[in-house]
Amino acid sequence: GRSHWRGPVMRDRSAVSGFAEGASVKVVKDVFTRGGNAVGLIGRVETVWEKCMVDPTCCCAELSMEEAGVKVVFELSPSEAARFDKDRLDGMEGGVATLATYFGEDELAVVTELNTKTVQ
Repeated sequence: GRSHWRGPVMRDRSAVSGFAEGASVKVVKDVFTRGGNAVGLIGRVETVWEKCMVDPTCCCAELSMEEAGVKVVFELSPSEAARFDKDRLDGMEGGVATLATYFGEDELAVVTELNTKTVQ
C-alpha cells in the first residue's frame, strides 16, 4: 500500500518548519563561527525562534540575519573543537567542549538516525 505518512513532523503554525526542539541536526553548509567552520557538525536544536514575533527586541537584536532562527548546541570531540578558537567556545565539561550558535533553516538538515555518535 501507499503511505503518505513520513513520521512525526512538527507543523506548528508559527514554528520553523521541520525543526523541533531537541531534534538532532547536521550543519550542511559552510557556516563560520567562533573562528572555525561548523559544516558537518551534528548537534541538538535548543530553541526555534518564531520569526521574531515573540519579543522582537531580544530576538533580533543579537541576530544579524533574521533567517537565523534555529539555535543549535554542539558537543564537540577534541578534533572538532580544534577547528574553533578555543577561547570562544561556550564551555568545557569533563573534556567536552560545547558550542551554541544560530543557523538558518537552509543551513541545517534533520538527522533521523544517530549512528554517527553513540553516547555511552
